[in-house]
Amino acid sequence: MKPDTILVKFNINPKWEAKLVAVGVPRRTPDESALEIKHMFHAVEMGRNPYERRSEIADSGIPIFGKDGECDVSIIELFDELHEECYIPSDVHIRVRTREGAKFNALVIPFVQTNGNIVSTPAPVISLVGELINVSWGYVHIWRNPPQQDGKMIDTVNLSHRDVDKSPQKKLRFRKGRWAVIPL
Repeated sequence: MKPDTILVKFNINPKWEAKLVAVGVPRRTPDESALEIKHMFHAVEMGRNPYERRSEIADSGIPIFGKDGECDVSIIELFDELHEECYIPSDVHIRVRTREGAKFNALVIPFVQTNGNIVSTPAPVISLVGELINVSWGYVHIWRNPPQQDGKMIDTVNLSHRDVDKSPQKKLRFRKGRWAVIPL
């Protein structure tokens, strides 16, 4: 089953954050405690141990590629593939992390499934995101989350350790809702 929304989250350093803010990407600071409680109860409702995978943070979803995720992955084709599947970026923002020990904030690009409606994303944001994705990502973790209260499904793609000097070994594919990595 294809998700209704795909949250693509990039860990970004302060340099990238400043570039994104300069072109108008807003910062948002969620209530970390409320999110922790929401995830904890959501996991328990689904019969899962919220701390099974990470002892310090509650998770309600299931990691698609296991605890360690995938390494050295290109996502350059992912955005085109999502577009072909009628997902559009909506509400791009920087998530400010306030949790103790958080090193980086995250650029969040929610891709929402539409019926062909087009939402305009400013050209400078598109340009910067193009630079951001045209690299090898050291770690890719994808979470398939249980249905929300309204029945909608959300998958989350977490990206970290951007490496401009390393060639990716695999590429991430969505394949109509079935996540896969394919060797290059």
